[in-house]
Amino acid sequence: MTSESSYRPRYGAAYPSLVDSVVLITGGGSGIGEELVRQFARPGSKVGLIACSRRRT
Repeated sequence: MTSESSYRPRYGAAYPSLVDSVVLITGGGSGIGEELVRQFARPGSKVGLIACSRRRT
């Protein structure tokens, strides 16, 4: 499903290839950010994530 020139998710949008790219995602520890980490890593990107949480008292 992944080609070298573009990645096409199931809804039809085409994006340039991110294979061997570096992607930094903030909020990557949970929720939408966590899913973005998975999606960017799938086609072969190098993914860095930043996540922090505050303890509520």
